[in-house]
Amino acid sequence: MSMENVLKALEPLKIHLWRRANRLTSLVPPPPFGGRPGLQKKVFIVCSNPVGSSFSNAIADSAEKGLLASGHLIRRINLYSMPNEVGGGEFRSLLSTEERQSYFQENAQPQLRQDKHVEHVVESLRWCD
Repeated sequence: MSMENVLKALEPLKIHLWRRANRLTSLVPPPPFGGRPGLQKKVFIVCSNPVGSSFSNAIADSAEKGLLASGHLIRRINLYSMPNEVGGGEFRSLLSTEERQSYFQENAQPQLRQDKHVEHVVESLRWCD
């Protein structure tokens, strides 16, 4: 077995040990992603702030940049600025008492099946890892 094959075989162990050490101290940087096949994830980032310069939007920007740089697939929305393909506008985030009580009963909420915003968010949640 060549040295290259040995190093390749030890890579998962190296990553595992690096992650365990990172839990013990914040001084240990996470392992580089390096675009290794099989580790790419689909990530759905949801932000809910109407102010573009907000702290939460800045965090979402940083997360998106880091995840893209690591080779992950990203979908991102801001609930106050929905994509044009689902009609744009704002997501209606307030529920009535009846809607909240039937929240976990999908069939009791036919209005949600007709809302393109909800359809888009649910499809994206099913898409991500």
